[in-house]
Amino acid sequence: MIVVSGTMTFAPASHDRVLDAARTLTRETRAETGCRTYELWADPDQRGRFRLFEEWDSQEALTAHFASPHFQAFGGRLGELGIEAMDVHRYIDPTVAELF
Repeated sequence: MIVVSGTMTFAPASHDRVLDAARTLTRETRAETGCRTYELWADPDQRGRFRLFEEWDSQEALTAHFASPHFQAFGGRLGELGIEAMDVHRYIDPTVAELF
């Protein structure tokens, strides 16, 4: 399993446009083969900051996601949407255990 987690920060004035673009990206991504979880949500304390959490069956599934039209479309709009910072990491085969 592959886990992707992190944050993306956009210009606060772009918040609503990013949210609209994220809705399309999220809907399309969740339908992909190999996608277990895809969450992209707005940080309630910082306008323009979005948090990302993904779980994928394999690196192949994640690579296919990167090549998908909806991912390419979103990635191609990052500059237009006012991206300021991105801190996203991939975790390969993390150990998963119940917390409680």
